[in-house]
Amino acid sequence: MNTLITNTIIVFGTLIILWKVDFTPGTPDTKTSIKDSVPEEYYPFSNSVKGSDGEIVKHTYFTFSYNETYEQPAWVAYMLTPEMLSGDAKRKSRFIIDPLVKTGSASHDDYTNSGFDRGHLMPAATCNFDQNAKDETFYASNISPQVPGFNRGIWKEIEEKVRSWTNEFGHLYVVTGPANFIPDSVIGENRVGVPESFYKVILYKKGSEYSSAGFLLKNEKSNLEPEDFLIPVDSVEKVTGLDFFWELQDSIEESIEHSVSGKFLSTSAK
Repeated sequence: MNTLITNTIIVFGTLIILWKVDFTPGTPDTKTSIKDSVPEEYYPFSNSVKGSDGEIVKHTYFTFSYNETYEQPAWVAYMLTPEMLSGDAKRKSRFIIDPLVKTGSASHDDYTNSGFDRGHLMPAATCNFDQNAKDETFYASNISPQVPGFNRGIWKEIEEKVRSWTNEFGHLYVVTGPANFIPDSVIGENRVGVPESFYKVILYKKGSEYSSAGFLLKNEKSNLEPEDFLIPVDSVEKVTGLDFFWELQDSIEESIEHSVSGKFLSTSAK
């Protein structure tokens, strides 16, 4: 009887210890503080741009509309926060076919020996906080053919500029993609279209405060600075045919899209 009681106490005590080990809260995962989707009201809209109304694909930290005609996104939308920029997630060495694109995405090999870089649209450096998040930026559905001097130069500098704004302002909504395509210029077995230009639009929102800015530049090497390409969002809309942030109240949309917000101009001058 004493042995049975003793064994029961030991088992019960062991269960209590295990319960404390397994269920005592630890340090929260960084991902739990980061919103994992872009509100649909910030998706761009168009009735006229070929391929812009393609399949909507949602990955964990970015969403895009896949343009099957040119085998790349018409646009990629994501929210960027300071927490996403810190960490040691590693880059992959190869892009893989996106299993979520129902029609099939382009491939890594489409770009091989083409003379073009595999240019990220959702930048890998925005996902340093989590390995799975960074891995998702290496789907071949998240790239466009970019001139090497463009991808490694001015486009990289603009991405760095946007990240510096994120660290300063807290969080930003970003939409980016190719703008127009060079006629009959394709690469690879999947005939990936070569963009003539690229755009990026940024929205800052905090409470009732809104600010916006746009970039539009040719797919070519440039010795200019990122701020030299800053333009109002509605100027990007005229070139791309896309309507950005169209579900905002008309008065807000009109006030922020007709000029580059001073918030972005003041930091560019630093």
